[in-house]
Amino acid sequence: MIEMNTKQNRWSKIQSVDVIVVFESLSKLNQQIKKVKTNFDVKHRFSFVVVFKDNKKKETTKLPENCIGIASSDFNIFGRIKNSELLNKITAHESDILLVGIAEKNKFVKKLISLKKYKLSIGRELESLPKFGLAFLMTEFNFEKLVEQAVKYLKQI
Repeated sequence: MIEMNTKQNRWSKIQSVDVIVVFESLSKLNQQIKKVKTNFDVKHRFSFVVVFKDNKKKETTKLPENCIGIASSDFNIFGRIKNSELLNKITAHESDILLVGIAEKNKFVKKLISLKKYKLSIGRELESLPKFGLAFLMTEFNFEKLVEQAVKYLKQI
């Protein structure tokens, strides 16, 4: 009988991925979703939290499936999400990986990150951003490169 090496890397244990992005345009969001789905296997479950800078834009934008929109109007003065339905959507499932695809400091992203426990958080290394378990130093932020590097390292660790 041949014994197989059953050592599993972190990549093989991933079941779900949460992604936080700042809304720029619907076409850009669709590109980001496609990039994540292409680089992560189909077996992974995805959830996107889309941060809107403008409350009106959030109300008028129809988001794709598995996307949750959030804006400053969804937070109270203490930085907590006021809408319990929205909070339940964000925290409804456990996620293994958090991929934070933001280029600069956003006051609500830190609150979103603290809502759930993740096995690993991934993002850009920048002093004004939260500290991530796996952070990539980028002189200029590029979401596509962040996804590619994350997948590359997850397959190695």
